[in-house]
Amino acid sequence: MSDTDKIKVAFFVNPLAGYGSLLNMKGSDGLQIVDPEKSVSIARSMDFLKEVDYSKFIFLVPSGYMGEVEISKFTDAYSVTYDSGWPTTREDTIRFLKTIDDADILVFAGGDGTARDIISAGVRIPVIGIPAGVKMYSSVFAISPRHAALSMNSLNIEKLHGIDAEVMDIDEDLYKKGILSARSYGYLKVPDVNDIIVYSKAEYDTGGAEDIAEYILEHMDDRFYIIGPGNTCKTIEKEMGISTNPLAFDIIKDRKLLKQDAAESDIYEACRNGCRIIISPIGGQNFLIGRGNKQLSSRILGMICEDDIVIVASPSKAENMRVLYVDSDINPWKHGYARVLVGYGKYKIVPVIM
Repeated sequence: MSDTDKIKVAFFVNPLAGYGSLLNMKGSDGLQIVDPEKSVSIARSMDFLKEVDYSKFIFLVPSGYMGEVEISKFTDAYSVTYDSGWPTTREDTIRFLKTIDDADILVFAGGDGTARDIISAGVRIPVIGIPAGVKMYSSVFAISPRHAALSMNSLNIEKLHGIDAEVMDIDEDLYKKGILSARSYGYLKVPDVNDIIVYSKAEYDTGGAEDIAEYILEHMDDRFYIIGPGNTCKTIEKEMGISTNPLAFDIIKDRKLLKQDAAESDIYEACRNGCRIIISPIGGQNFLIGRGNKQLSSRILGMICEDDIVIVASPSKAENMRVLYVDSDINPWKHGYARVLVGYGKYKIVPVIM
């Protein structure tokens, strides 16, 4: 395939995206990263790049760790169109995006804030988001870095028309206080492929959550219980007389709160001594691991088994739940299905896609 027939891909990394997850923060706004080795998004971009079919593409990238360092490990079919600084800033993103007028598609590693920057730059070509942020409520992200590569590999020029995908972001200050306030910032185009989660905003009532809580409480043992975010999970705590941030993880033992807003390190230490993790999929997205619960790291998932995880969902949420997504290199549901507790002793079996 000649270069004139190849798809021209603008590619960049926001090295700061996802960094807040390492600090048990609800986002990365206002932070600064100095050491590239600590960048979550650089690592995620490398997971993407190792799956790309390079025979089909040529790349436009910014210099340094914003793109050139990563892409140069896999191909020499790229051009540097912008000299970025270090640490990179939002201004670097905007300025790079002003240099990609002749690109066919934009691929980026970042989060909702990065997607907002792309809208601010006036980008009109289709985009594929490599999920690397802490939040990721926007509809432009692939299921995982591998799925982002599968999406790109499946493209040809005729498939680059794109469909509308909403860019959302939350107020991080309110999020830290347990208030989820999401706002729409506009739309970007994404390729019409199954590997990108384009979902509508969804709200579910918590009717039936008390039955789930009663069943959980009756079957509690003396292990540590790691209770995740969400209304259904927090109903379980409410039945124990515990009230905490509804968007955080808590550690409980013998029905007593040991740690609220637990970090990854707290959960890891608890699980080393035996634990059960209670989580609920994110409404609308149906993500089980990888969105809204970054505290469940690979090392935690690697030390537990499927039976150590209790998935709960209110009946209204479960009614439209056709599949669950996992964005992690560790998948405890090795048989491809998960049991979801939807009432008192009532389960729904749902396929899991990784």
